[in-house]
Amino acid sequence: MQQIVAMDVVTADQVDLVALTGPSCEPTVLTTFTGGQFWEAYPERLVEQSYIDVGDPAVVVISGTDVPSPCSMPLELSQSAEGDAVRCSDGVFAYSASTRTWQPITTLALRGFSWLDSGDGGLAPEIIGGVADSSDCAGLQLFTFDAAGADFAGRAWGCAPVEGSSSISIATGPTAIWVWTGDRTAVSGDDGETWNTF
Repeated sequence: MQQIVAMDVVTADQVDLVALTGPSCEPTVLTTFTGGQFWEAYPERLVEQSYIDVGDPAVVVISGTDVPSPCSMPLELSQSAEGDAVRCSDGVFAYSASTRTWQPITTLALRGFSWLDSGDGGLAPEIIGGVADSSDCAGLQLFTFDAAGADFAGRAWGCAPVEGSSSISIATGPTAIWVWTGDRTAVSGDDGETWNTF
């Protein structure tokens, strides 16, 4: 394996990776059903995956189909049953499979983002992302955004006590949200009111 370009945590035991493998760095799907103990290649499942084409960042692969990116250098892609969204330096864009167009969600320069878990194990049609250097937050200010682009300014969700200037990853689950940056992780189980860090 040369490089991991996308990851989808399906269950506690199943994780799907889109990875570049072999001497020619061809993309394939690697899946574990044993929590990472054993992995198997499923190249035929590439048609189900969405990821940024690292060979040509101006192209985003959406469910196996090449689509022009909404920006020249996409930073991050988040895939869910609700759809696919891309984070760029000038905002976040969600892809509509029906119209084959990108819908702007926010023009804020987010430091990380994810689809928001609805709380019942499913994903709500909302995106959560972080903004550094907010006057109201000494760490990373989190906002939620309607995936239809109805509220570009977003709604303040909580202040994660992490350094906001480095690389950031955000993930959500039915009972908590995780924010990673460097060697620090912050977890909130009460909609950003309080945080545990480790």
